[in-house]
Amino acid sequence: MTVTDRVLTLTRVFDAPRALVWTAVTDPDHIVQWMFADDWESPFAETDLRAGGAFRIGMRPADHSLDGFVLDGTYREIVKPERIVQVIGDGRAMITTLGSP
Repeated sequence: MTVTDRVLTLTRVFDAPRALVWTAVTDPDHIVQWMFADDWESPFAETDLRAGGAFRIGMRPADHSLDGFVLDGTYREIVKPERIVQVIGDGRAMITTLGSP
């Protein structure tokens, strides 16, 4: 099996309207409020939400002990409010599908 053959699927259920979840995952003002893990934070997020548009999300330790990194790439497909296909800088695809209630 090669890396290109691997698929990781995560499922989350939110008690929120699909339109609100769409905004949370696409609006930079919202992304910086949730895109982090434990002792990390997102100091900035930039999105050009269209096929071919770019995205950039900064990540750094919350204590600022390290410089951190930038998660970046392009949008391959946008179907509001159902589906987002992103290709991150190393070529891997991330597909987000928002189901209806």
